[in-house]
Amino acid sequence: MKTRKAFLILSVMMMVVVGLFAQQEEMIDGGLGEQTEEAVVVYEKSLERIASEFATAGDSLFTINKYDEAFYEYEKAFNTYKEAVTDITPFDEELKRIANNLYITATNAKMYDKAVLWGEKFLEYEPNNEAVVKNVSTIYAVGLKNNKKAVDIWVNYESKFKTNTAKLAIADRYARTKEYESAIEWYRYAYEQSGDADIFEKIADLYIKLKKNAEALKTYEDFLASNPSEADLFKTYKNLSSLYNKLKDVDNSIVYAEKALEIKNDNQLALFLTSKYYEKKDYNKTITYSNIVISNTPNNFDAIYFRALAYYYSNNKSAAKDDFEQLVGNAKYGPSATQFLEYINKGR
Repeated sequence: MKTRKAFLILSVMMMVVVGLFAQQEEMIDGGLGEQTEEAVVVYEKSLERIASEFATAGDSLFTINKYDEAFYEYEKAFNTYKEAVTDITPFDEELKRIANNLYITATNAKMYDKAVLWGEKFLEYEPNNEAVVKNVSTIYAVGLKNNKKAVDIWVNYESKFKTNTAKLAIADRYARTKEYESAIEWYRYAYEQSGDADIFEKIADLYIKLKKNAEALKTYEDFLASNPSEADLFKTYKNLSSLYNKLKDVDNSIVYAEKALEIKNDNQLALFLTSKYYEKKDYNKTITYSNIVISNTPNNFDAIYFRALAYYYSNNKSAAKDDFEQLVGNAKYGPSATQFLEYINKGR
């Protein structure tokens, strides 16, 4: 009997133990498993909160111009957000914002190597931000003296977005580094996209720097053969006049200046022709073109002075005197005008 009683007690105890193990297993599979997942979520939120605190500290330091210290707070924020990333919460917007903060802060701190690194990291999140591309390129060129990287970042951007701004930026960068042939190539790409006649002036100027004057002139001739609009024709004639003037070909410079002036009344061109005809001692045309300037801007003392001289040397002393008298109080021409008035008063 005693043995049977002991066996029953032991059996009951085993059932209790087994029941407890079963209950624990359910808790692990069910309740405790859920608690574990909740713990993970809380941990991720904790990382997000920590990252946010680092970012806030960075903001405070940036506001009081402590850029070095702000940079390291932002860097900790970025790394903490990266650590917190999951498939469900990638934190892309937060990472983009902090990358931008790092780029701006490093730039302000003149940590240019870090500025370009974080500028390019920001562009991974926002690749079409042309302003950042421009600034990073400038930092490479000016801050780090790395012209190749300054060009490369624009070339990479242009390959994706095909903007005319990018083509011009690449051409301008090559021109600054005196890689003129490459600059001409990219200016031509820019013209093909935009049709902007002003680009031909840039190309022609580069050909002159390469001492290829014939190619410079041919650039404009090719454009004129394309039947341009009147507005573009005006620009081209004006640019050709400037080009011939640089080449010391005064006669052709005058021809194209007059062609441009026939299309559009332009004070700069009229004054240019005034001075060139005065140099050639063609006083009648000096007076003609100075009158155009003065009719547009009555107090243009440059034109008044040229006209006074033209009147004087063409022996119209009365008209010369009237013009010189307007110039007596002028800082630039006053002394000369006073001297000519003395000559006139003495009958010279």
